[in-house]
Amino acid sequence: MNLETNYIFWDMVTKRILEVSDDFEPVYGSGISFTLLVQIESELQCLLIKQ
Repeated sequence: MNLETNYIFWDMVTKRILEVSDDFEPVYGSGISFTLLVQIESELQCLLIKQ
């Protein structure tokens, strides 16, 4: 992250780990909400698999 501009760079490996599209651009300040969305999606997938 560039602290002067708040620009965040994710390489392709990070995007694949977090399962976002290749053109996804993270936005400063949205990290917490993004993390929560990933966690919720993961939990929903587990519930659907169990049914």
